Amino acid sequence: MERSRTDATAAGLLSAIADRGWTLEDGPRRGPAAIGRPPTGGSTAVSEERSTLTTGPVAIEPVAPADADPTTIISRVVHADRHDRNILFLTGSDEVAEQIEAIVSDPPLVRSSRSGLRTFYAGPDRIPIEAGGYALVKSPQESLRWRETRTPAGPVAGDPTGTRGPRVVIEIDDTVRAVVADANALASPPPEAFPYRYQRDPDTKRFYVFSTRDGPTGPIEDYPGVKAIRAGGYTPVPMPIVPEHLFEGETPAIGIYSIERDRITIAEPRT
Repeated sequence: MERSRTDATAAGLLSAIADRGWTLEDGPRRGPAAIGRPPTGGSTAVSEERSTLTTGPVAIEPVAPADADPTTIISRVVHADRHDRNILFLTGSDEVAEQIEAIVSDPPLVRSSRSGLRTFYAGPDRIPIEAGGYALVKSPQESLRWRETRTPAGPVAGDPTGTRGPRVVIEIDDTVRAVVADANALASPPPEAFPYRYQRDPDTKRFYVFSTRDGPTGPIEDYPGVKAIRAGGYTPVPMPIVPEHLFEGETPAIGIYSIERDRITIAEPRT
């Protein structure tokens, strides 16, 4: 997603944090708007900010209201982590700050968690099928939900031979339509884990839909492109955002600054 940081609002957010004593330098071309370091002294509030944002450079990320979505926010945290930076999100309102905080903390980087079982955000990537192509379901994307469960207890297609985590299921309007052995099995699940898959033919350049559980072995429909597949009532299954697939260890320290409340909140808990 295009970063909204060249407008007057982003400039105002950067100016506001600079006024609090932060030292800023321009960020890289493909990276945060600025790289910052917190002030070296001052009020108690400043010292509290420094307590979790001083292990290295801090990625400074202005966030427009339209960008306060899980994919954008989590991708920026991942980028900071891969460049050994902590991160500070800047917003103009408490409402946006609260949206960011809900994404990055309690539970961190997942939609919800209950009894250790998580419901995931849907990410931008698709799920590659072991037999080729990508997973497909017949429903609007808005009705899809990825979550962990401890059922079914018996074997499912693609079960690992060793220790595994909870099953991961995709629900459509609260009805389970796909089951994979665990979150790691999402990397390349067997075709029968999903009701349909689609694949592009390099010769005809068309996209073919296959039924993976019943029906003919060949394609059941074909389309000129993914947009046409969606118009036909199908949805390419989005890969869920699984935190342990994105971070090798702890996430970086994450701060959120809102001009409206004029203070920095440190997101908790960290993974």
